[in-house]
Amino acid sequence: MTEWRDIPSYDGYYQINDMGEIRSFYGLGSLHGLKAKTPHSVKPYIEQSKYKKAAVVWLRKPNGERIKRKVAHVMCEAYGIDRKGLCVIHKNGIISDNSLYNLALASKNYVAMMTLKTSTSCIPVERVYLNGKV
Repeated sequence: MTEWRDIPSYDGYYQINDMGEIRSFYGLGSLHGLKAKTPHSVKPYIEQSKYKKAAVVWLRKPNGERIKRKVAHVMCEAYGIDRKGLCVIHKNGIISDNSLYNLALASKNYVAMMTLKTSTSCIPVERVYLNGKV
C-alpha cells in the first residue's frame, strides 16, 4: 500500500507518495474552499532549460496563485529532507524517476564535477596534420 503525504504549505490539497506521484484534491468548488472527495493525478512534465532538465509540476497555493515546482524538491519537502544549499540528484540519471529511493543530496561542486565528466564537450581531441600523421 502506498503512503501519501501532504505537501507542506498547500493545506492538504496536494499529496505525494514515495514513488514521486502527485495527486490533487482541487475540484470544482476548490476556489470556494471546498475540497474534492476523490483526488486526481497531477502529471509532471520535463522542462528543458539552457543547462539542465527537470521534472516540474504546476501547483496552486490556497490563495489561488500558481507556482511551478520541481518534483524532486517537493518530494524532499514532503518527507522532511533539509536541502540546505545542496542539490537534489537522481542516482540512476533518469530525470522523470522521482522516487524517494532514487533521490540523493550532493554538493554543487560534486554536481559540477559529474557534469564535466559526462559532458560531450570534454571528448579528447587528437591533432591530425595535413600529411595524415596524428
